[in-house]
Amino acid sequence: MNDMFLDDIKKDVSVTTYTDTSTSAIHTYPDDAIITDIINCVNTAFPDTSRQQRMIYVHKIINCHRPVSYTHLRAHETVLDL
Repeated sequence: MNDMFLDDIKKDVSVTTYTDTSTSAIHTYPDDAIITDIINCVNTAFPDTSRQQRMIYVHKIINCHRPVSYTHLRAHETVLDL
């Protein structure tokens, strides 16, 4: 079940590629392992919830943990008057 769920999530999730400046390694976020962990956590936490609702939870978790730019963070500081 998780494999099909993973494939469905991957269709809708945009992948961000970034380079680790300390090692010059190229990484992607989220990778399959991260998505699978999130799916497992959501399935465990919400076993009686519909598949569609669990997919929404997975998308929200993935999107709230995306790396953002310094400019983006500064914009929030400006709005909050920090």
